[in-house]
Parts: sequence; structure tokens; C-alpha cells
Amino acid sequence: MLIELATDTLAPQWNERGLSIGLLQPFTSGRLALDTSWFERINEGPSKGPLSVGAGAEFLEPDLLRQCSQIALDRIVEALLRQRGAHGWRVHPEGPWRHVTPPSAVSREQGWKLHVSATPLSAPAVLERCATVLITSDCAFKFAATLEHVEALTSTRCDRAQGGKFITVYPRDDDSLRVLAERLHAATLGLSGPGILSDRRYQPNSLVHYRFGAFSGVRTLTADGVYESRLRAPDGTLVRDARQAWFAPPAWATPPFDEPGTPLAGAPQAVLLQDRFIVRGAIRHSNRGGVYRATDQASGAEVIVKQARPHTGAELTGEDARDALRHEAEMLDVLTGLGPEPLALFEQGGDLFLAETLVAGQVLRDWVADRLFMHPGEVAALDLETALEMAQRLTELLSAIHEHGLVCRDFNPNNVIVTQDRQLRLVDPELVARPGTRVYRYYTPGYAAPEQLRAPKVGPCPGQQVDLFSLGATLFVTVHQLRR
Repeated sequence: MLIELATDTLAPQWNERGLSIGLLQPFTSGRLALDTSWFERINEGPSKGPLSVGAGAEFLEPDLLRQCSQIALDRIVEALLRQRGAHGWRVHPEGPWRHVTPPSAVSREQGWKLHVSATPLSAPAVLERCATVLITSDCAFKFAATLEHVEALTSTRCDRAQGGKFITVYPRDDDSLRVLAERLHAATLGLSGPGILSDRRYQPNSLVHYRFGAFSGVRTLTADGVYESRLRAPDGTLVRDARQAWFAPPAWATPPFDEPGTPLAGAPQAVLLQDRFIVRGAIRHSNRGGVYRATDQASGAEVIVKQARPHTGAELTGEDARDALRHEAEMLDVLTGLGPEPLALFEQGGDLFLAETLVAGQVLRDWVADRLFMHPGEVAALDLETALEMAQRLTELLSAIHEHGLVCRDFNPNNVIVTQDRQLRLVDPELVARPGTRVYRYYTPGYAAPEQLRAPKVGPCPGQQVDLFSLGATLFVTVHQLRR
């Protein structure tokens, strides 16, 4: 079966060996085709539901996108096991994971393990190639069972210590680990996937990573009344299997590969970006990357620098956090005078960075909270004069955004800064878009109009009327806080 897709839709093509990224068949009509024969074979029959986007449609059919995100990846492994006549293997579920165990599996308490990363687009190909290596090597492994879970693992909101861990490999010993690392690296070379922060990469730009941790572990009841898998130190003491957002193996764990030299301890060194911005500190970290305070050497001014790591926030359309940051830079440029000013968009160390001016002031939610007083009935609110002033300024800010032909889509008290002279500025305009353009369904709960909640995961940007709901919710919070 072939599915016609709009030419501006990035989509995969399924074939006999899995997912081939970007291999699309052009039609003379200017549309593209998606071959679903692989999907049908793996799922043992024709796919269900409407698969055609229909004549004249501008967006990928939401039902098709949902079917893609829910594809059962374990069918790939089951098909490979059947093809290779691998008897006695067990594929069993554990929550969103699938464990694959050979009959000759060796139970280990702890040791060095491998992780392989992927994006929603590359995951089927990564799994097919890795599973082929691991099945022929009689090695146990587990993997995320659906593309929806792969999306969650690459999400900007994913725990930084867990992000990107699509496949976990449990080698029999360190000699096996070294062989498998090289074979998996060669098998997946050229496919896409994010770096795993808790691990060390096997090779530069490799999808293969390694860390020391529990396999079965030592099941221990903690003081909180929950069981944890602990590591056993050489002296027999039990220690936590700490999963950090950086490579931090136990001091007594001998690395399986030659490690890069460790710099001598000393005073922390300032980070210089683009030979211009000196990073002074982090405001926050996420799986996507950090947001930093920095000094612009060109002007001496304090600025904000945002980071986007490759393949984080990856979607089935092929876009990731870098595309979102580029879009934010574009919106800042359009909304000159209504928020921060973009200073530079640049790449360094493989990551994308956006430097922008610092808007000095206070987030509207906090600004209001600092000025509340108690009314009869114990209702905390602003005084009437201040409330009316803020209501007028909020309305003017949103109107100014609309005058540019844009929809904010995320107008709320956390995205508005109140300056010292009580002017309002919009920050983080990542979701700002033009009506009708393709967008993802993102919103802040409590501030999204019903049509935003009901929208497909990927579809046309709604009209400006959705911002009126957000404005009303923001006005309510601004003038009438919750009862104490």
C-alpha cells in the first residue's frame, strides 16, 4: 500500500529491512508516497484505519501518525527470531519495555552495560540492526516497545539521566561487551540518535554508549519502604546505583575501554561560546540542554544563552529541539520590541545555541504574588487599580503579537515578564506560529482553549481566537489568586 503525503511532510518509508530515513518516492503530482508493506508484514496483516491523507489534504492524517507512534516494535524482534530459527528465546513485557532473553542467558548482578540511542524515525532500523547482532551473539537485551515511548525517551521533558536509552544490552562479560560495542557501532553507523548524558560514547558520534550499573542488582528495602537494586562494592557493602546526568561510574569499577585523560583538578574554567559569550552559570537544565546566564564580550551586557542538543525532542516528522530553537529565534526577530532581542544563533560542539538579550524583571506570576493582599472572605488579589493596569497591559501585549499575524498558543503568567517600569514582555516564544502552518500540539494546562486540547498531535495552527481563552485565564490568575 502506498500513502500519499504532502511534500512539506517529512515521513519515513518502510521496507523489508525496517525504516529507511528520508527515502520517499516522488509523484508527478508533487506529493510523496509512503510504502506501508513493511508495516503490514510485521503486523501480520493490513494496517487498520484510514491511511490516506486524501486529495488536497495539507497535513499528515492524524490517525496515520497515531498508528506510526503505536507500532509494536517487538514484532521486529519476533520476526528476526523466526527467520533465524532461534528457539528458546523469550520476549516478555515489563511496562513500556520488552526484554529479550536467550536460553543460554547468564544472570549477572552488575557490570558494564551498553545503551543504544535512537529517534522515533531511526528506531525501527536501529532495532533491526542491533537485534540481528545481539541474536547472533546470544546476548540478552531490552528495548522500548513503541515509537511513542521512543518519543518520550528523546523528549525535552525526559529525565536527563534516562534520556535516549532505547536499547539496553546485558553482555556476559567485559570481553563480550567490547566485541558487541564495535559490532553495534558498525551496524548503526550513520543512523540518528541523541547522546546519552549518563553514559560515555563508545566512539565520537556513535549511537553506542556504556555505563556501569545493576543487571539484577541486590534487591534492598530502603528506609522509605521501597525496594531498590543496589550495587555490591568490592568490600561487600551495598551502594546506590546512582543514575546521574553525567558519566559517574563507581571509583572501583575498571573501565572496559581506554578512557580519555582526566584533567587535573583546579579552579573552574569559564566556558566561552562562539568566542563571544562567557557562561557565568546555569538557570536550568533539561534533556534538551541548558539555559545559561552569560556575558556578551562585545557589549559587556548580561545575556541569556539557550542550548539545543541534537536529536532531543525528536518527532516522527524528523524535527527536533534544534528546529524549535531556530523557530524561536525567528519569532524573536519578528516580535522585536515585545520580548528579548536575538543576538546570535550558532553551533558549537555539535549543539545549537541561541543568545538573546536579558529582559530584566520578574515573571508575572511572581510579580502578582508579591503584591497580593487579603480581601474579605480570605481571597488574595491585587488592588483594583493595579489589576486594571495589568489587564490593559496584557491585552495590549497580546494585541501587538496578533498584529504581526501570529498566534501565541502559550500565553500564560510564566511567559510574561514585568519590567521595573511595569512594561510587559513575552519570553520563550517557541510556540508562536502563523495560523494554518504545521505545529505540534503543545500547551500549558489551564491556559489552553478547548480546540487546542482536541487538536491532533500534528496539525494546522489554530486561529488567534485560542489566545483569547489564554488571555482570560491569565487575567483571572492576575486579578484573583486562589483562596489560602
